[in-house]
Amino acid sequence: MYLQMHGTSGKLAFPRYALGMAVSGQGDGSVVSSQALEMMMQVSVGNPVDTVSRAEAVTRRFEAAISIGILNYGDHLPPEALLAEQLGVSPLTLRHGLHMPRNKGLVEIRRGRGGGSFISGQVDLRDRDVDDRLRNAETDEVRDLYDLAAVTARGAVRLSALRADDQDLRRLRLRNEQFFAEQSSAGLRRAAGRFHVGLGVAAQSRQLTSLLIRIQADIAPISWPSAHIASRKKAAYEEHEAIISSIEASDAVEAESRVTEYFTAEQLLAVERHLRLLSEESEER
Repeated sequence: MYLQMHGTSGKLAFPRYALGMAVSGQGDGSVVSSQALEMMMQVSVGNPVDTVSRAEAVTRRFEAAISIGILNYGDHLPPEALLAEQLGVSPLTLRHGLHMPRNKGLVEIRRGRGGGSFISGQVDLRDRDVDDRLRNAETDEVRDLYDLAAVTARGAVRLSALRADDQDLRRLRLRNEQFFAEQSSAGLRRAAGRFHVGLGVAAQSRQLTSLLIRIQADIAPISWPSAHIASRKKAAYEEHEAIISSIEASDAVEAESRVTEYFTAEQLLAVERHLRLLSEESEER
């Protein structure tokens, strides 16, 4: 039978293999799964039409996957030929695409037995980089991104309340504890990305997970400047926990309300910082 019920929970169980969406590598040196690479391929890079742009697309996908926790420190990438095949590019394009991440210390080559290419760093945007991105964005663009994030996340938590099993709930709680343990902006971006992509996995929806990956890849570079850590981290952790509790209680309405609360707060912070930066720039002229 294709659909089953989860024990006494009354939730529909969908076959996990059909989703093809394992959470990323665990940073323990194990080879990155094809599912994690499939998730990485969901990062939007436009429509590359030549070797140079295809290599740039590989670079962007790797950096985005690292920034939102699809790939993690210590993850072992597959051999070059296999990795190129899985990413749908030639080995030459892959080598060009990995050149910049290697120069930035995000990927390293280890020689000898058990060697290969490993994730060796994290995307560490400076506050100035975050501010530059916010300053150069249109106000409607910033607002709309968080509106899209909220709408998509509401769909994910609604389905999660119907479909998530105990493993999903444990994974979400682990992601949230990892989020709270982070002290740096880069770590919080990565942990927040993993948590919110995890909502799509808990919803057992390939399409929602793909959308959440794309959205988190766009949100990460404008989120969690260092000035927001002290004032926002605890509240975000508690909002995450409220989302999980609502999913656990199979309360779709409450879950949607809680995830809306989270993204409303995130949107307000981003838009306020964006407008302040524009005001400061105007005063300097």
